[in-house]
Amino acid sequence: MGRGDEEGPQAASRSTSSSGVAVTEVQEVPGAASSSPPVARASPEAATSADVEDDEVSIAKSLHLRRDWYSSLATFVAGGVAGAASRTLTAPLDRIKLIVQEGHLVQAPSPPSAAPGGSSAAATTVRSAARVRRAHPGLLEVARMIKADGGWRAFWRGNTINCFKAGPEFAIVFSIRRYLSSLYEDCVERERSRKKLSAARWKERDDRSMAISRREQEERESMMVEPGASAALLRVPGDMEDMDGVGDSEAWQRERAISVEASIFTPPFNRLGCISNVPQLAVNCTIGAIAGLGAQGLLYPMEVVKTRVVVSRSSEYQGGVAEIVRVAYRRGGLMEFYRGFTPNMVGIVVYRGLEMGLYSSAQQSIMVYRMQVRKMNRHEASLGSAEVGAVGMFSSIVAQTVSYPLNVIRTRLQTQGTNGRAKKYTGMVDCMVKMIRNKGVTSLFSGLTANYLKAVPASACTFVVFERVQRMLLEDG
Repeated sequence: MGRGDEEGPQAASRSTSSSGVAVTEVQEVPGAASSSPPVARASPEAATSADVEDDEVSIAKSLHLRRDWYSSLATFVAGGVAGAASRTLTAPLDRIKLIVQEGHLVQAPSPPSAAPGGSSAAATTVRSAARVRRAHPGLLEVARMIKADGGWRAFWRGNTINCFKAGPEFAIVFSIRRYLSSLYEDCVERERSRKKLSAARWKERDDRSMAISRREQEERESMMVEPGASAALLRVPGDMEDMDGVGDSEAWQRERAISVEASIFTPPFNRLGCISNVPQLAVNCTIGAIAGLGAQGLLYPMEVVKTRVVVSRSSEYQGGVAEIVRVAYRRGGLMEFYRGFTPNMVGIVVYRGLEMGLYSSAQQSIMVYRMQVRKMNRHEASLGSAEVGAVGMFSSIVAQTVSYPLNVIRTRLQTQGTNGRAKKYTGMVDCMVKMIRNKGVTSLFSGLTANYLKAVPASACTFVVFERVQRMLLEDG
């Protein structure tokens, strides 16, 4: 046998395709029997292509995770900035509201000895407090009392601790809201995919049922046998043994619709109910309530400290926040920082749920209308700052009106027993009953006007600053 004959198989094993891409090489194992199969090895070009595809997938996943992480960080930062900015802007109205809610400063004027030597400032404070010493003092009178007590700076008393509390609180609220909203959207998308798959399966089964029915009919007609004449002809065909129902397509569909055992034919997710059928407002309110509950539960001790700073006079707690913390801990230990916790948690669920739920639902409805009816793209359909502020004010008014009595009860429980204040209440229900018995139902709405003047602009400012800062961070990123 010539040399060319020996090289023939080896030359064939190294052949390439006409496109220039190497085909799988085949090499013979030295010393192996001639009958043993050749060992196949993937070409370097094919392996390189697979590696490139894997690298592209890894890069895409990495970029997606990076964008998601940066978006989460932008939401957290924007929420913190929005909370601190809105609370600083509305701090004077917040202090007026809390003083009216708490009721002690507007009912018991400080003695002349509050300032050494009976100075004119002390006398002015006493006269101002005496003017507002009635059941429902006016906002301007309380404002004059605050100014007489400590000047213009007194209106921002407690704002530092309030910013340290509000910044992280809104950062957590908006972050939890974003996470839960994303989780809900993923659940809805998976549910839609399951529905499409289930619809395709039912269509396939219906088509098979109709095909089997037609085949049975053709067999009966070809054999000239009437239906029911032979049990062998009426048995269930093997093609239908894996189906949920038996019989022809029309009977099967009718049985699915009216049978008491209809659950046999119903996919499991339809038996349990579809998450996409839940009203969007209910979903948004639930997400807002959970977000508010989580943030407030973590930061509630700071809320207690802030409230005690705000309702105190300039002559009280000269040691600042540190003195308030020491006095509170000596008085009741750690539990002292959780006074009014129950009404606060109930109130925050109602308030934050309605506020966030109404805001998100209104924002989504406006954007959907613009995109579907006016044919705008998502960027054009986004709300402007004025629209965001208007929607935020509307949601805040509704939420504040519903949850305000719980806010008043919380403030009373937080401040009782401090700096000459009597300890009157044993809990949330006891506080509500005694307030109604002593001063009527209207006492549960003490300071509501000041609360509107403070909370409505605060909510509008929070949402506007959040949207602007978040958009700025995402565009720069």
